[in-house]
Amino acid sequence: MSQVDRSIAASDENDVNLRTALRHVDRRVLASLITYLARDAHAVEDPWDRATLEHQAFVLIRDHPERGSVEDVPDDLLLAMMSRGAGQPVSADYLALAREQMGIEGTAELKPENIPADFSVAVIGGGLSGILAAVTLKKMGFERFTVFDKNPNPGGVWETNTYPGARVDTPSMLYSYSFLPQPEEGWPDYFSALPAVRAYLRTISCEAEGHFLTDTEVTQLAWQEDSRCWDVRYVTSEENTKTQKFNVVIGAFAMFHHPSIPAITGQDDFEGDAFHSSQWPETYDVAGKRVALIGSGASANQILPAIADTAASVTVFQRTPHWITTHRLRGRVLDAGDQQFMQTVPAYRSLLRWQQFWEWGDYLLEDLKIDPNWPDQDKSVNEFNESMRVRLNQYIQEKLDGRPDLISKVTPDYPPFSKRMIIDNGWYEALKKDNVSLISDRIARIDATSIATDETSIDVDVIIYATGFVADQVLWPIQINGSNSVDIRQRMNETPEGYRGYSLADCPNMFLMWGPNSVPGHGGAGTMTAEIHMRYIAESLKKMLDSGWTRIEVKDSAVRAWNEALDVDIEPMIWNSGVSNWFKGSRKRAVSLRPHRIVDMWNESRHPNFEDYIGS
Repeated sequence: MSQVDRSIAASDENDVNLRTALRHVDRRVLASLITYLARDAHAVEDPWDRATLEHQAFVLIRDHPERGSVEDVPDDLLLAMMSRGAGQPVSADYLALAREQMGIEGTAELKPENIPADFSVAVIGGGLSGILAAVTLKKMGFERFTVFDKNPNPGGVWETNTYPGARVDTPSMLYSYSFLPQPEEGWPDYFSALPAVRAYLRTISCEAEGHFLTDTEVTQLAWQEDSRCWDVRYVTSEENTKTQKFNVVIGAFAMFHHPSIPAITGQDDFEGDAFHSSQWPETYDVAGKRVALIGSGASANQILPAIADTAASVTVFQRTPHWITTHRLRGRVLDAGDQQFMQTVPAYRSLLRWQQFWEWGDYLLEDLKIDPNWPDQDKSVNEFNESMRVRLNQYIQEKLDGRPDLISKVTPDYPPFSKRMIIDNGWYEALKKDNVSLISDRIARIDATSIATDETSIDVDVIIYATGFVADQVLWPIQINGSNSVDIRQRMNETPEGYRGYSLADCPNMFLMWGPNSVPGHGGAGTMTAEIHMRYIAESLKKMLDSGWTRIEVKDSAVRAWNEALDVDIEPMIWNSGVSNWFKGSRKRAVSLRPHRIVDMWNESRHPNFEDYIGS
């Protein structure tokens, strides 16, 4: 074959690979990509004509490969790209956020004018938020900071949750920091599994190597007015108790921290293996065992499909069924062609991240509000909610066709989104297996070898508690004594309220990530939420030091005003209804969730209202 023939063959192969890659691209992202590559807000005539979109994108990439890099564009063009990707008009409010999340503009580094040599910061928690806090503090120029982590390695839930099937339930391209949207080798799946996420977080934590104090648990925080510092008491891996002073404390651990295991009569008498899903021994294998899986939420939804084929039997004990949806990208790997396309056209990756932000974010907020005039609110709460209920019911019927016994058990009797919506990991398919059974009766007792309901008794070898976490507490179970020796622990146990999720009354020089009502209740990704939280804290630290303050504390009046306004905003939200969920736990009001747009939280984090604080 001549050189010319080889060149033609290579060109033909490249064309085939490009066309194959374009067939995998979401139609909305295709329209957004064409708008960008053409540098023309009106380049797409019909966003529903997929064949034309694929051909148009192919020609643009082939003829103008240099346009595939990520570059800034005028606002009107960027807004057109964003709207095409969202599949609906998007407000200009999102331009700055989109530029950051798409990698067009990096986050501006914040560096205080002067950091005293002895100024120290304690970060409690070395998971998703703690890692980000450490990296941010280092970039800001802080040298004296310590991240306390009770686990052997940084990573939080991605270190402790080693159960089979563990993976993200938010797309990997979104469940990543904006400054590193994917690992160097790329994400292996659209919804990546535990090993990839763990490796990603460990890589980032290395940027703050030497600042993590692992196998160490903080047990008490006590404010000392004379030194304007916090005494941080902690227990080391050698079970030694130590106390160290820090100027500032950042609480950086989230809700999924301490397992919640229901009290069941006789459970201590069980002679087999029993553990919470988040405490699964890493090498533990259920092959050939009779397994009891207690719970039917997000973790159980991942565990059951992963163990059903190897366990001798699996009996699922379900208290309440969950609404389960599917996603077009669930189960799809990012193959070599996809990875090559992202390298060839980096703008595609940025536009995909934007599209996923919108799909998993603010577009949904208004649809989660209860329509007071909507009939039969036990089933649905508004027009969108009813359409979702119908669609989800159809999905159940399709997946469990021919199994009316299962359909009746797994169909919820409450409106969709009242509880956490779950992405199907093969739950329904696993329930149909011959060695899997679903019991919806209440567990009456556990004895040495079995679990009994009022109707039957099941012999089991192992019990897995997929029963969630203590999610209605703040910085629990740390004992916190604030200014004037106020018992903050008792206050938080009784009424977990704060200021915008970042500050607590009577807690000077303390900032929270994942504090009370700090998480967007309608979507987003944990990584983006952490970035929003840490930006607010970074702005506050800069303000504190640049103002020469050694003490910064939120005003009591600001806390009261914020919570009064929050009560009004949260009242119509579906997850604040009468349905039991982890958002509220035992509380009257949702503890963790916030009923505001992500873009508003993002803007707020860049412009904290320091009129609501006292600095001195």
